[in-house]
Amino acid sequence: SKQFWPSLHGDSIKLHPMIQEKAKSFAHEYSVLKNPRQLVWKTNVGTVELELSFEDQQSKTYTVSPLLSTLILHMAEVETSTPDDLASLVGLESSVVQKRMGFWVNQGVVEKIKSPVSGVQYRVVSKLSEDHAAVNTAMGADEAA
Repeated sequence: SKQFWPSLHGDSIKLHPMIQEKAKSFAHEYSVLKNPRQLVWKTNVGTVELELSFEDQQSKTYTVSPLLSTLILHMAEVETSTPDDLASLVGLESSVVQKRMGFWVNQGVVEKIKSPVSGVQYRVVSKLSEDHAAVNTAMGADEAA
């Protein structure tokens, strides 16, 4: 059936460990049920629905690409991060990470900080501004790529 599927192009990314563990568990269950078939994950396609919670008890739902979800999950674990740090975690170039982090900056979830020492840094906000709090956001995988 390989001949009937379109070829998918794009960079493969290293998913956040939490996502990797869930995918690994699902793939194992699939291989048990559909032996000898196995799943081969395409980490650069699809969508992820995330509900982000903020310190003011506010939450907001986002539908984003796997890369965007991986970036924000990594950001949730640290106070600040540089594009180079995030790039090494996801296995992409720093310029690609900067471009994708623009989505989270535009949504008001992450602040972009200019630092004289390290250049650009990102920090997750503790509270969404009123401009960003009202609307749930959906971004398809093709728009995020």
